Amino acid sequence: MGIHEDKKGRRRVILLHRRREILEGIKKLPMLLLDATMPEAIVRRFLPNLNVLAEVKAQAPHMTIHQILGGWGKTSLVQHDKASKEENSRRGNMVAELADFVRINSGGDALAVTYKAIENNFKAPGVATGHFNNMAGIDAHKNVRSIFVIGRPFPDATAIRAQAMALTGRPIAPENGQVETRGALMADGTGYPINVRVYADSDMEALRTAITDREVIQVIGRGRAVWRQEATPLDVFVFADVVLPLPVTRVARWEDVRLDIVGRMLARGAAILSPTDAAKTYPDLFPGEPKVAFKAAEYALSQSEARFLPNPPKRITLIGDLGRNQLQELSYRPQGRGQSKRTAYALRGQLDAVRGQLEAKLGQLAAYEVVHPAAEEGPQICRPSEQPALTNSANLAEPQSTGEFSLGREPPFDVTPRTVRLPIPGDVVWMGDGPPPKLRWAGKGAFDLSKVVWVPPDTARQVQGAAPW
Repeated sequence: MGIHEDKKGRRRVILLHRRREILEGIKKLPMLLLDATMPEAIVRRFLPNLNVLAEVKAQAPHMTIHQILGGWGKTSLVQHDKASKEENSRRGNMVAELADFVRINSGGDALAVTYKAIENNFKAPGVATGHFNNMAGIDAHKNVRSIFVIGRPFPDATAIRAQAMALTGRPIAPENGQVETRGALMADGTGYPINVRVYADSDMEALRTAITDREVIQVIGRGRAVWRQEATPLDVFVFADVVLPLPVTRVARWEDVRLDIVGRMLARGAAILSPTDAAKTYPDLFPGEPKVAFKAAEYALSQSEARFLPNPPKRITLIGDLGRNQLQELSYRPQGRGQSKRTAYALRGQLDAVRGQLEAKLGQLAAYEVVHPAAEEGPQICRPSEQPALTNSANLAEPQSTGEFSLGREPPFDVTPRTVRLPIPGDVVWMGDGPPPKLRWAGKGAFDLSKVVWVPPDTARQVQGAAPW
């Protein structure tokens, strides 16, 4: 006996747990099963004499996996009628923020896969989308520059229990799952603890793994990483609490990689430094009546990377090995008496659309120009004498995310105070003037930051392959 609930309500029913068997005549035939994500424990229930000849793990040296930790479950991102107005607003804002993150890290050609209910939020020029349980076998995205897996399918405990009882024919006690710490395999051979939701019953857990973890692997597989070359790398961003059978290059907390207001504006076109124009161009970022929106924009810009413009970092994204991600300074002036020139920044790959975006919100411009056109070649790795250096000391025994430090250049370069992020586990650091060792910051120990050159993870692949200076 059990309870069945649907649109008609709840009612007591007799539940029959059974499965369809493979015909004995078929079982006696020789079979060759080729499956990249075969759930062996489940298949053995149907083919008890299964003999696994090889477990192939293909190498993908030109794929970089970034795993971002946070709350990415369906109930954290998808709005629902039973949720409060405030909670639905929070979920909507988080999805919008994630969409901006996807756009700015897309590399101009990306695939974003998430829950079906929010898939359309991620559609943008250069970003194809899909939803879970609808991606297997698709080959159309084999050349994308980046893949984003946002969330993961997690089956309902009641449904999983019913499937497990049908699969095994044994009674299984009800459970809602539990959070357990498991180790993710890092690309450098170390492990990283990740909290994942699992089931205590082994058969329920086998089904969860087949539904949850293997669907994430299916999505990653759309990028055909094993065929990539040095000139065609693939960056994968996994926003999910899963432990994958794939080496992860970097694990980061969302608060350490989320975009500030300048980054969010850049993701949509132009980062506008005029609070008035920013509020007009991005009303969802600065909501309210004009005065309120102006104050919101003014405050947000004062707290963001706009503080150290016009000497911006060369890269703003996590896949910064692309020339299209270089920042370009723009100068524009609206029409009308007394209007002065104003400054904005845009990514090189979005320059063509920026003027139209500004004029759509601000009216026809009297003047518009790119102040510092980018060189045609992509960004170069700085030699130690040219690389920005952290000039304070800090004890980093505990992982930290932000801090006030003076970021300058060695003479004869000018020193410009800036706020920079401290290294977190997974970042690449090296000391001295020699070639950088293959070292990733583990988040422990004390460093004299005056001797450390910190390399953002987006440049790790280039730095570790650099020739000695």
